[in-house]
Amino acid sequence: MEPRYTAVTEYTLEKYRRFARTVAARYQKVYLRMGILEALGILMVLLFYKRNWNLACVFIFFVVVFPFALLFEQNSKIKKVWESNRMARHSVYTMDFYDDHLVGSTSRANTSINYRDIYDVLETDDRFYVMISLNQGFIVDRAACSEELCSLLRSLKKTS
Repeated sequence: MEPRYTAVTEYTLEKYRRFARTVAARYQKVYLRMGILEALGILMVLLFYKRNWNLACVFIFFVVVFPFALLFEQNSKIKKVWESNRMARHSVYTMDFYDDHLVGSTSRANTSINYRDIYDVLETDDRFYVMISLNQGFIVDRAACSEELCSLLRSLKKTS
């Protein structure tokens, strides 16, 4: 049986980093939480800047440093996971899309997934992320997709 569509994607650290950040933003609401904490920090600065300048300076420091600390921690975790996963590191994935399932394959392994078992499909400007669970998925470069494959991937998105 021949696949209806095929897409080839080379996994790199940068692609994986963007994948991890997209998943974190979508499912873990990391950036929303960070925004709320930043707003609370700014509110505390406004409340204390006339009463207690030293305490206001502590909150100013928090507001400035917190986003950088979060980004540093997130990048460290992403790099650690990337380097620990020798199967995915610098692999070339071939995704074959059939009528009712997809097959992801590398030179080392094959994975077959029914469309009904796909958790979600995330779409960005340059990639699709076919999620098989909350924190696992396949990266599909949009440049490797025909318009019909893009339509198929959009149809697999979770409705909620």
